Amino acid sequence: MAAPLLEVDRLEVSYGGVRAVRGVSFVVDEAETVCLIGANGAGKSSSLRAIARLVASRGSVRYAGDAIERLPAHALAARGLALVPEGRGVFARLSVRENLLMGRYARRDALGGDLDRIYAHMPRLAERAHQLAGTLSGGEQQLLAIGRALMSRPRLLLLDEPSMGLAPLMVAKVYQVLAEIAAEGVAMLLVEQNARQALAVSHRAYVMESGELTLSGPAAELAGDARVRAAYLGGD
Repeated sequence: MAAPLLEVDRLEVSYGGVRAVRGVSFVVDEAETVCLIGANGAGKSSSLRAIARLVASRGSVRYAGDAIERLPAHALAARGLALVPEGRGVFARLSVRENLLMGRYARRDALGGDLDRIYAHMPRLAERAHQLAGTLSGGEQQLLAIGRALMSRPRLLLLDEPSMGLAPLMVAKVYQVLAEIAAEGVAMLLVEQNARQALAVSHRAYVMESGELTLSGPAAELAGDARVRAAYLGGD
């Protein structure tokens, strides 16, 4: 059996002595979409930021067979691991095209058809290629953040709250793009408060509460679990 693409073992994150993540362990396989769902403050984003080396952590994180928990954040993109951060983080005073090209900073090969691939998934970005990113709508900025991450040709895409603050139609568009990317074989670890959307596109899911994983299993099974439905899907 092949080793997981991402293997997180006993991950811990603390802020000022307060433990936000309490020894969580999970895996993401090659070409698999996995989601972490839970209430605000459950530790989902802290887990993602720790994997991306944006916050200090304890525990083991292995990616593509190598330990990465001591690598600097900028080294991960060159290894095929890219983050779409919460809040989008676009460069407001750069154009859409310039933002996309920033996603290639770790690459040394020719541009090739990377821009065309992004524009095929997200035609709005092609239409606004020379527009300043700061003038885009929130949904368009989210698409831009996803496109910028894809420019590094990742094997694993980390997504932190991609639907936050978006209108329902734009949420649907973002998740359509994510489904297309997943179909191309890119693995994803998705952190979301919008549990319904996350479960709909994921193979497996983990439920996080107070810094700990409390449930896990196939996403379709968790979507039908009475506890998950009551807590996160508006069920009875």
